[in-house]
Amino acid sequence: MKKYVYICLVVVVLLIIGKRLGKTDIVSELHGQWKVTEFLACKQYGVSYSYYDHFLGRSITITPEQIITSLNYWPEKIEYSHMTYDDYEVESIDAYQYGAQERMNESWFEILKNQSLKEVKFLDTPANYKTFYITETGEVICSYLSNFYYMEPYVGTVTNLRQEQIYGQWKVERLISYQDGWKGNSKAYLETGLSFENIDIYEEEAGANFYPEEYYGKCLLISENSISLWEEEMVIEEHGVSGYDMQIHNKNYYQEQNGIYDELGIANEEIQVFSGNLSGGVVDMLLNGDFVVVDDEKIITKIYQGWYLLVKEH
Repeated sequence: MKKYVYICLVVVVLLIIGKRLGKTDIVSELHGQWKVTEFLACKQYGVSYSYYDHFLGRSITITPEQIITSLNYWPEKIEYSHMTYDDYEVESIDAYQYGAQERMNESWFEILKNQSLKEVKFLDTPANYKTFYITETGEVICSYLSNFYYMEPYVGTVTNLRQEQIYGQWKVERLISYQDGWKGNSKAYLETGLSFENIDIYEEEAGANFYPEEYYGKCLLISENSISLWEEEMVIEEHGVSGYDMQIHNKNYYQEQNGIYDELGIANEEIQVFSGNLSGGVVDMLLNGDFVVVDDEKIITKIYQGWYLLVKEH
């Protein structure tokens, strides 16, 4: 009898350890630096949908001790947020049931349907926590102000691209980062219906008229002698180019020198940059002529007050 009880205790302990290790493995998958890439859905009763784009391109760092988010609480706190956690919970949830319970809008059900999600909740206090979701196919979802977004880890880049490999047609895919001081566009700010003392921050230089998704789907043509930004058959901006300079930069130094608030989503320390020598001395232009290399199929460039990921078209 004692032997039977002992065996049962061992089995229970092993099950508890195995369950804990399984949770630890799931949590460790989230450790690292992430970029918020795409809006997924929102809670229908949320008031934040009108400015959901303010969280696109933001960065999230998850370590074994804390979570660092590059945006605290828009619009009052445009600053980094640090949350220390001392515990976490992992639970399997049905996406459809959860969506119905939280009153998600249609896109949640259309995209996730009835997938089983791993809900990972990092706990500081019972009232202070951050939650992430892992889909059956390994995609990671984060939440912010009643909105839900996909996020992807920082990527490694190459530094040996030849100049002629940047020639061609590139499509603007998504936002990567913002310029320093971007507070969000004034339309979304005013739509809150609230009164803030610092409404005067919404001037042109602070991004009052910058709408990140406005440039999605547009095309950039790069040739030996020119660069141009297109929308369908219409030229938005065009510049002559008298050659390109290629340099290998320290990533952090380049980001600081160029006023990139939220990093480029690049994991390695060195980056390759092609800089076009633009002619004409155009003022207030959308393009600055810099192309940060990801690989032979992806580059990052600045358009107006944001840095965008572009994908080569064939």
